[in-house]
Amino acid sequence: MLAIYQLPVILSVRYGIDIWVWLRSVLGKNGVKIMTVVIILINYPWYAVCADLFASSMENLVNLLGISLPCHSL
Repeated sequence: MLAIYQLPVILSVRYGIDIWVWLRSVLGKNGVKIMTVVIILINYPWYAVCADLFASSMENLVNLLGISLPCHSL
């Protein structure tokens, strides 16, 4: 789905048209709203991965400072 969303980027970058304006002319106002919700839902698991990476990085930095944190497990 993300590949379909990224295809119009070529035209929008080349001609300086904002991607949402371009998609509105192709999909209409309701189509852009639906596309926005779909993209958010598709990217939602990636936000969880990024949050986990950030948490482990912060935990490693705190450990480098010699501060012991309670372990967490899932």
